[in-house]
Amino acid sequence: MSAFDDAKSLVAHAQGELPTIKRAYEESLTSKNISATLLVEIKNFFENLRSALDFTAHGLFDRHCAKTGKKPKIYFPYATASQSRGEFEKAGRIESCIPGLSAARPDVVETILGMQHFAEGGTFAWLPPFMELNNENKHQRLVPQVRRETKELRITGGGASISLGQGASISLGQGASISIGDAVICSSSDLIVQ
Repeated sequence: MSAFDDAKSLVAHAQGELPTIKRAYEESLTSKNISATLLVEIKNFFENLRSALDFTAHGLFDRHCAKTGKKPKIYFPYATASQSRGEFEKAGRIESCIPGLSAARPDVVETILGMQHFAEGGTFAWLPPFMELNNENKHQRLVPQVRRETKELRITGGGASISLGQGASISLGQGASISIGDAVICSSSDLIVQ
């Protein structure tokens, strides 16, 4: 089996574990307590995905880079949240993580650059916090998850909508009005008391 196959197996395993983690997470919301078991499951889930990235880097090295007598430590190259593309390239992070890739496959280097947080569209903005959380969970402590909930009520119909919650607002379409008690609110924003 190749490193790429191993990476695919890790991703498939993580996908299989996700429903169990989601269920346990929902239960923890009800009990307002995150169990140590859930923290370990989340840690292992994240580590498997991180390992899939690193295995992919190994596969790239094995397939495309010059073989030397000594195999270097290979990791998936990622930019920290504070690094721009220029800083990331200047630091030579891709070359230090996958030696020889820049010369052998500049097209793959461009693909890796396109997978960084600074890439157009922001699709990979999750990568730096994902890697940092992995490092903290692996080397320092299990990081409890924090969920912030806000409640909101939305009522829509007939050209009007009401949104009540934090930062409550009422918006009216042209010609619409809302009656509250003896008051009528019109779309012209005039308050008419009858």
